[in-house]
Amino acid sequence: MHTRTLFAVLVVPLVLCTINLGRAQSVGLQGGIMFAPNVARTVTVSRNGEALGSFNVPRGTFLGVSYDDQQPHVITDGHFEFHGDIAVRIQPASAAPSLTGKRLEQVISEAPLVLTGQGMDVVVENAP
Repeated sequence: MHTRTLFAVLVVPLVLCTINLGRAQSVGLQGGIMFAPNVARTVTVSRNGEALGSFNVPRGTFLGVSYDDQQPHVITDGHFEFHGDIAVRIQPASAAPSLTGKRLEQVISEAPLVLTGQGMDVVVENAP
């Protein structure tokens, strides 16, 4: 429960990139998107239409989502949907100075919080 609460406190803004976030932990997840720490976001996780949890990622936190790009996904202004196998990573932006010289995807791949799932539906939206 503490992990869910902590994860609920972490949501982020967007910098779109095609990357492979943490392939060692997410073998086969070819799609990737990084959210910059400039906007708060809401993340909702469900499976087969049943909500499993929802949490907020505050401004000042990097968010990375790796997903199976063979599954349908929706990327529109302020609304992102991912289906299938996923990995969600959260890294405080305050960690970035200590990681100087690393690329953004390296910073996010070293995130202290990682949520993975199979057959999941994940929606990331800009917080109001």
